[in-house]
Amino acid sequence: QTIATPRLELVLGNIKKVKQRSTDAFSEPRIAPLSPLTIAPSEMATLSHTFQLEPNCAVSDKSQSLYLVFGEGEGIPAGQLPLTVHPHLHMQKVLELMESAFQFVLRDITYSKGWVVGRFKASSARQFSLVEELALRLQRREDCLALQYEFKVKRFDTELSSVSVTKGKATLDQFWPHAQYLIGGAHVDYEAAEKRIHEALSTVATGI
Repeated sequence: QTIATPRLELVLGNIKKVKQRSTDAFSEPRIAPLSPLTIAPSEMATLSHTFQLEPNCAVSDKSQSLYLVFGEGEGIPAGQLPLTVHPHLHMQKVLELMESAFQFVLRDITYSKGWVVGRFKASSARQFSLVEELALRLQRREDCLALQYEFKVKRFDTELSSVSVTKGKATLDQFWPHAQYLIGGAHVDYEAAEKRIHEALSTVATGI
C-alpha cells in the first residue's frame, strides 16, 4: 500500500459542528510536512511529527478544543482525535490562588481571542459583599503575565428620598513582569502573586 499524501493537521474544532459533521467544523490548521511512504505486506510503518503549542494557545472548553485530524489527501479526514489542553501552568497557579487564598469559587475556564478566562463566583467574605462575579483574563507575554479583571458589582444610587441598588462593572488591568512573580523563571512565587491579586481585589472591597 502506498500512501502518497499522508495528512496530519493540528486544528481548532468547534465541538458542536464536529458532532454535526459540518464541513466548517475545523479552522486554523497547522500542517505537518509528512513524506510519502510505502507499506509492504506484513510490515508496519510510522510517521512522526511534533507540534509545539504556544503559551496562549486555545484551551479545551465546552465549545471548542484542539484536534488532530489525519488521513490521506484532501477532503474529509479519515480520523480525528480531540486533545485536552489546559492553560499554561503559571496561569493555572494564579487561578488556584484565587480559590485557595481569596475563596473565590471557580465556575469554568474558557478561551477567547488569545485569552484564558476564569469565571468566578465572588467570595462570601464580608469585604466582597458588593461583588457578584469575576471574569479574570490571563495572557502570557514575552516579558510579563497580563491580567484583566472584570467584576460584576452592586452599586448604591442615592437620591433625596431613597437609596437603590444597581448593577455595574468594574475593570482593572495588571501586568506582572516575569522576574517579579516567578522564582528561577519557572515557578510561581505565591507570596508575590498573592500580593498583586490582593491589590486588584482591594479596588472592589468594601468596609461595610
